[in-house]
Amino acid sequence: MLRITLAHALKRGLLASIPLTLAVADVAPAREPVWCHEVRRGDTLSSIARRHATSVAQLRRLNGLRPHGVLPVDRVLRLPVVVRLQRGDLPLGTPPLTARPGRLAAENAAAAADGLSRMKSLKMVKRFRRAGLLVPVPVRTRTYYVAGAAPQLRVTRPWARRFIQQVAAAFHELFDKPLRVSSLTRTVSRQHALRLTNANAAPAHGAVRSTHLTGAAVDISKHGLDAAQVMWLRTVLDRLERRRLVYAAEEFRQPHFHVFVRKRYLDYARRLRSPVLVGGC
Repeated sequence: MLRITLAHALKRGLLASIPLTLAVADVAPAREPVWCHEVRRGDTLSSIARRHATSVAQLRRLNGLRPHGVLPVDRVLRLPVVVRLQRGDLPLGTPPLTARPGRLAAENAAAAADGLSRMKSLKMVKRFRRAGLLVPVPVRTRTYYVAGAAPQLRVTRPWARRFIQQVAAAFHELFDKPLRVSSLTRTVSRQHALRLTNANAAPAHGAVRSTHLTGAAVDISKHGLDAAQVMWLRTVLDRLERRRLVYAAEEFRQPHFHVFVRKRYLDYARRLRSPVLVGGC
């Protein structure tokens, strides 16, 4: 009813007759639901509690904080809203992560900024693995499993593996099911072969080549996920992208999330005391 009144007032030039507080309240954007708070310089437990409509006592209890302990800058605190997230009744409304023009070029530029080589052959993959530049990804764990990747290509960059572990642990805690990882590192020959059967696959060479060649890209399948599970993943990936920790795009013909993980993700991951906090603030 209020929206109709505002529209009528605007049309008739009668906006002055409507209380300003009501007009502002009607058009103010709703805050995104968050389930954690990253401590900034000047924050106190009292100011954080006021901002998130909770109490100092509850923040202490949720985060194991002592009454007179120091509150470190950059620490990520759990908020009471995380309980609603775990119950599945926290409304999330992130739109699909459709691929934007120039996305692959931006991913490749980020890979260059991170100093990443592309895997030309299995021999190169083995050499990088011996040097610790690529790390193995188990085919199956309690929180995720890998399907569709050849055994010798079940490797990834250390920070991409940490991303998989963290997101999968959060997903399992919330939904009690494992994530399916459908693609990891690829070689040039593997990318060429994929292009023969998948017209949407990126090339193996050039400015818009597949970032799977770097070992820092991960595909997470949407097969078997319900709407709430897809929405949670979408929200988390969107927030991580806004923090410039990942590049994420959603595929629909072969339904999955493609994620290129930046090296800086490790610093972010170390600040989370619980995996369920990932992408929460």
